[in-house]
Amino acid sequence: MIKYRNLDNSLKDLIVTTIPAGVKNDLLADVRQWNNAGGAFADNGGIQKIHVLNGATGAVAITGFTPSKVGQRVALVCSAANQSVTVKCGTGCTFDGTNNTATFGANKALDLIAISLTRWLVITNVGSVAFSTT
Repeated sequence: MIKYRNLDNSLKDLIVTTIPAGVKNDLLADVRQWNNAGGAFADNGGIQKIHVLNGATGAVAITGFTPSKVGQRVALVCSAANQSVTVKCGTGCTFDGTNNTATFGANKALDLIAISLTRWLVITNVGSVAFSTT
């Protein structure tokens, strides 16, 4: 379970398993699930997003993970990691000023905020997500 602040500043709990098809509410409307796939990171310009990374039966590799605006808040949650689960920042962007790749294991998560258009600040690292430069 991960605690986070919603857009109205209320404290919410996030318990990740799977997201039922067709479910919409104030939390799930901002969730994107990556199932055994990957691709270029994209968002709709929203301030807060939750990305569930499910590597249960296949690798998840997200590339181009770059903020669209300063203050953007993103949670990356790995629900299963039987296969490789990685998130790589876009060109010139880092998680901490040095590292541009995060590698997740099962039940690990990052809570991030963009402090510039080329830098994510790690607010919380649940379960010790590993960082590297690639």
